[in-house]
Amino acid sequence: MIAEMTSVLIVGRNRDALEVTRALQNVGVVQFDPLESKDLPRGALNAVDAERRAVLERLVARAESIVAALGGATPTSGRQANRPPLPTNREEYLNELGRRVDVLSAERETLEGEIEAVGAYGRVTRELAALAGTLGASGRLSALPVLLSADEDPARLRAQLDEGLPGRFAVGVRALDAKTGVAVLAVRRSDEGAARAAVSRAGLAELRLPGRFAGHSLVDAARLVDERNRTAPEELQGVHEELSRLRQEHFDAVNVLRLELRDELSRYITLEAAGKGRYGFALRGWLPVDSRPALEAALKPLASQLVYAFEAPDPHHSGPVPVKLKNNAFVRPFELFLGIFAPPGYGTFDPTWVIATFFPIFFGFVIGDVGFGVLFLVLAYWMSNLAKARRTLNISFMSMRVPPVTERALSIILTHMGAWSIVFGVIYGELFGTLGEHLHLFRTAHEGGLIPILLPRLDTSTAGVMMLLALAPGIFQVLYGWYVRFSLGVKHQDRRHIFEGLGMFIGLVGLIIMAYAYRNPGSPVWLYYIGGVCLVAFAVCVVLSGVYMMFIEILSNGGNILSYLRLYAVGLSSAVLAQLSTDLGWSLGGHLGILGILIGIIVGLLVHVFAITFTIIGHVLQPLRLHYAEFFTKFGFFESSGRPYRPFARLGGHEVAGR
Repeated sequence: MIAEMTSVLIVGRNRDALEVTRALQNVGVVQFDPLESKDLPRGALNAVDAERRAVLERLVARAESIVAALGGATPTSGRQANRPPLPTNREEYLNELGRRVDVLSAERETLEGEIEAVGAYGRVTRELAALAGTLGASGRLSALPVLLSADEDPARLRAQLDEGLPGRFAVGVRALDAKTGVAVLAVRRSDEGAARAAVSRAGLAELRLPGRFAGHSLVDAARLVDERNRTAPEELQGVHEELSRLRQEHFDAVNVLRLELRDELSRYITLEAAGKGRYGFALRGWLPVDSRPALEAALKPLASQLVYAFEAPDPHHSGPVPVKLKNNAFVRPFELFLGIFAPPGYGTFDPTWVIATFFPIFFGFVIGDVGFGVLFLVLAYWMSNLAKARRTLNISFMSMRVPPVTERALSIILTHMGAWSIVFGVIYGELFGTLGEHLHLFRTAHEGGLIPILLPRLDTSTAGVMMLLALAPGIFQVLYGWYVRFSLGVKHQDRRHIFEGLGMFIGLVGLIIMAYAYRNPGSPVWLYYIGGVCLVAFAVCVVLSGVYMMFIEILSNGGNILSYLRLYAVGLSSAVLAQLSTDLGWSLGGHLGILGILIGIIVGLLVHVFAITFTIIGHVLQPLRLHYAEFFTKFGFFESSGRPYRPFARLGGHEVAGR
């Protein structure tokens, strides 16, 4: 659900502004908005405060760079139970530590570049040095290195040299491997320009060594490359050890200091958004109604220095009101699925509980396998342990980092998904496909077993029941979506939405009744009368709403309901793949003895893994798509977006002592 919000206006004396903002930041429940008023200008800082703000910006930037150089902050940093000792002179401390970190970071970058260059050019320089010999020591001759690829013919280079420097050059060529080679062109120093022009006309380029290896003769460059190959890794190790020591000694203090500096800076930024007069200031913001006692308690010590007043937002024009979702522990993890969108508009409908209820059921309906359900429970347990250990999950091939708070939500979602997969797996009689039948765990019509199969979805005789089970939540969600549209119209006194929601609801009920009567010959005639009355009422609502496209949209809404049949179709394909995987492995075991059993287990496992890997995304996206496309669109979720509630709160875990 969407938490009820209230606005607050706080007015005080200019000299108390920072003390008030510190108290507001400590309680952390108010989201401030710039105060727009023709009679009250924005709160420009005085000269002293503006200078202090500039100093804080510089210190924050310095602290951020140090934290990044020392390895980056962890989610728990800054909120330690034992606060690390902080320096008395923060600016001097950060500048001194920053200089040391900058020097080490520059050395690390240089050494890493050298090591990379040694790896890329080490063999090349040695081969070039062997070709050049003592040419580099000659005062009259130059040795120009050239890198060749497999499709570049040295004869073309010689032809260009014969044309430009006839009889005044020598070329040595050596292959590095099947694809590349090197060449050294020896010419007189006075002919270097003509030689380089010939190399360019041949479609080649002179090889230029990077960094400190440039400017040396080929022999000296090869010697230097070999030397740096030995010493650079040791020097880099020393730099890493020194950075590690600095991290061990200073990281916690710098990170807490960084957060506290950002907190202090944000107070000045907040005051700049306030209204300001000659003697006083005014702040306007939003907070949840149930946080009002906490705010009043925080402002009580300052009661003689300010006044404040609360005001409920206009229920019909609530666009600027920030949105805070307030759901119970069962529903809250599923807010993750709304995170890819802006939150619902204030005063509208939060669909999180619908996703929390139906998404795991849809997923279980599709997967419907005890074995896969257990695997999802194992994955949920592993994810839960990661969250408890506050370890961030790095998915490198997708460049994703999953923080502990998200891991905790995912573990709960995966638990629901796994549990419902097991429930439907028992109903369908599926354990890694037909393994349960082969092991006589599930009882079929042809073989005995412990547990009867209530609904074998691969049996064509159950197709009708499966389709009805898939359509039932579709009927509910589409109708409920239009009911929400109607109720929001009543709440906001919106005539169009009232009759649009009511008309589509009644019209779809009429279509469903008439479709049922048509598909079941012998149904009572009164069903047709009820359906007809509903459609007439639908037409009346169309006229009253003025949305004449409803005559077409009602047909597309019928198609929306039928879209839920994809749950059955996708689940059926999943079951077929699982059956084939298990039957393949089982048949190998039945024909090849012990060896066949081992091969069958391996083959069956590999096919199962292959099948679930390439289909699991679709099994997750299909249930989500039904919510996003078929349900959310009915009550206008994408038409009225809100803004998230982000209160003015502390980043650090401790109070800053004064200014």
